[in-house]
Amino acid sequence: MSGGSMDYLFRKVENATFRTHTPQRRAFLKHLGLVARALKAIEWNDSCDGTGGWEYTEESVINDCLNPSDVLAQATKDAERALDDLRTALAQANGGTR
Repeated sequence: MSGGSMDYLFRKVENATFRTHTPQRRAFLKHLGLVARALKAIEWNDSCDGTGGWEYTEESVINDCLNPSDVLAQATKDAERALDDLRTALAQANGGTR
């Protein structure tokens, strides 16, 4: 499947315009540039277009948008959910309920 699996959302983000009269807004606009790049990588991969010959990977451009502690927090939540599911399945397999 080739093309815009996300309706080319990255273009809307990279072309976002708003008043940048504060340092926070200017910094946020810069951050949106990173987000747009990550969205483009995600969209190209989800459309089976690969990386388009870019020198960076989807993971690297997503990481550019995130704080490493955010990734760790999400991975921890995912692991806790998986552990809870495992406990439930083990209890059911042993004839009990959780």
